[in-house]
Amino acid sequence: ICTLFTIIPFCFAQKTDDVGKITLGVDVPTQINGLDEVQTGKIRTKLQQICTKNGIVSSWSTNSFAVRPSFDIYQFETVEGGMQNIYVVKAELTLTITQNDGTIVNSTSKTLKGSGNTKDKALYDCIASIPITDEAFQSFLTESKKKIIDYYQARCSDIMLKAQNYAKQEQYETAIAILMLVPEEVSCYESIANLTEEIYGAYQDKLCAQLTSAANAAIAIQDYY
Repeated sequence: ICTLFTIIPFCFAQKTDDVGKITLGVDVPTQINGLDEVQTGKIRTKLQQICTKNGIVSSWSTNSFAVRPSFDIYQFETVEGGMQNIYVVKAELTLTITQNDGTIVNSTSKTLKGSGNTKDKALYDCIASIPITDEAFQSFLTESKKKIIDYYQARCSDIMLKAQNYAKQEQYETAIAILMLVPEEVSCYESIANLTEEIYGAYQDKLCAQLTSAANAAIAIQDYY
C-alpha cells in the first residue's frame, strides 16, 4: 500500500526524474500537409527527441505551453538515373511554441532535404534528416525556456491559488499536476514543492478512507480475502 501511495501521483503525470523540469506538450496533428500517419508519427518522435536532448519533458498532455511542428514541401523533383529515377524532396520544418491561449512564444525553421527511389522513400529520408542535436534548435529551446521560466515566475501566486482551489474540491490529481508543471528554476519552487506535499497528504488521506471503507464493507460480509 505504501508503494502504491508513492507512485500514484506520477501515474498521470511524468517520471520522478522529470519533476521540476520544464515541460512542453507536443501538439502534432494526426496528419501534416499530406503526410501519412506513419510519417507524421516520425516527426512527433523526432520532436520529442529534440526536447529531451535539451532538458525538456515532452510527455505531458496537459501543459501551459506546447510545441507544434509544420512541414511544408516546397520542391519535389525527379532525377533521371540509369536503372531507375531518383526522387528529391526539399521541405521546411517549422517549430512553434505557444501558450495554451494561443499566444506565440517563439518559432524557428529548418530546411530539409531527402531522396529515394520512390516519393515515399524520399519523404522518409527527408524526415529522418531532422537533426536532433542541431545548434539552431538548441538556441531556439534555450531562448524559449527563459521565456517559460519568466511566465511561471510572474504567476507563482496564481498557480498556487488555483491548485488550492482544486484541492478544496478534492480534485487532488489536477491540483498536483498544475503544481508539477512549475520548473525548479522559478524562485517560488520551494513553496510549490511544499504545497504539493501538503496536497499529496490530503490525497493520501482520501485514498486511505476509501480503502478502509471498502475493507470494512468486505469484513461485514465475511469477505476476508
